Amino acid sequence: MKDLDDLVDEPLRFEVPTTNPAYLRKYYSEHDVHPVPIMPWNASIRVLGWTTYQAIKRADIVLIFDAILFDRSLLNPLFNFMSPLYLMLPRARRQGVRMGMYDVGVGPVSTDLGKRMLKTLVDQMDFITVRDEGSIDVLKEAGAYRDDVVMAADAAVNAPFSGQEELADLFRKSGIDDSRDFIAINANPYIDSWAGATAGGMDRTSFVERYADALRKAWDEIEVPYLFVCTQHMDVEISKEIRDKLSSEMYVGLLSNKNCGHQDIKGALGRAGLTVGMRLHSVILSAAMRVPVIGLAYQPKVEFFLNSNGLEEYCLHFNRLTSDTLAEMIVRAWQNRQDIRSHLEQRVPQLEQSARIPAHLVQEILGERRS
Repeated sequence: MKDLDDLVDEPLRFEVPTTNPAYLRKYYSEHDVHPVPIMPWNASIRVLGWTTYQAIKRADIVLIFDAILFDRSLLNPLFNFMSPLYLMLPRARRQGVRMGMYDVGVGPVSTDLGKRMLKTLVDQMDFITVRDEGSIDVLKEAGAYRDDVVMAADAAVNAPFSGQEELADLFRKSGIDDSRDFIAINANPYIDSWAGATAGGMDRTSFVERYADALRKAWDEIEVPYLFVCTQHMDVEISKEIRDKLSSEMYVGLLSNKNCGHQDIKGALGRAGLTVGMRLHSVILSAAMRVPVIGLAYQPKVEFFLNSNGLEEYCLHFNRLTSDTLAEMIVRAWQNRQDIRSHLEQRVPQLEQSARIPAHLVQEILGERRS
């Protein structure tokens, strides 16, 4: 939103389908944001419904963000958004609505039906920008690639972040001691679902044990405390499970987007000396702040980001995830953190520029509509 508001001359109104309108109003109040309710009493099954379709029809342009173009649970609109978009967007396109894929991540898409839906959606777009080479590979494999697809970067790279005073107040209210260097820790519960066959036989219990044991072993080597940072509220429980297996001296607290916005999360990650991230956006937000990262690749998109940015040696696949391999990587990344940070200082400005590419394309389309 910030890139668009900064670039487009006229005031922009953003209509965003959401199950949590209060969160949008609270944490995105600097923009003209209007939540589109998508609860069952709004005649909706998540984005599949009357309210979303009406918002699509009245829009000057519809933008697809993030990583919602995959075919897992394809016909379940409670989980998958690609199939609802397949039903709604072609009809709106025929009525003249302009559309674009804005710094999207694509995949995985492995079924024939998923490939057909993806191809149909791609055909509706005025522009397509993707955030990594892996997305281009998925488009090609699905027969959905177009010559005008543009390699950009994740929009979160340019997301605003909280300043020192705001963070100091947040840490104080959260009981977090920020007087010491810390390592940010991120986890999610998708061990035996998204990770699937690559999970190395792990279930939730064994994953928690391995993660916690790795943190204990790394602590024995470097004695740097951990701050657990949840970029999604559903990750709080598993983060607490890992945290509770550590002695109190090993961690300084836990932050989640239950009680703070993305600006605070990005700012807090920016204070870390190193991030061990499982959610892609914990990795992206940290790297955007020039913080060294380790990625636990439960999905290909984590590997795509690290490989695209010269950080492949700090990608740990689940079939190699043991307490020893993770502890060794944490210690090595901590010892090399200045070199990694220097690399990011060179790389991130390129990502920031690339992430703005679709904002310029939106500006052109809105200019055409005005003229």
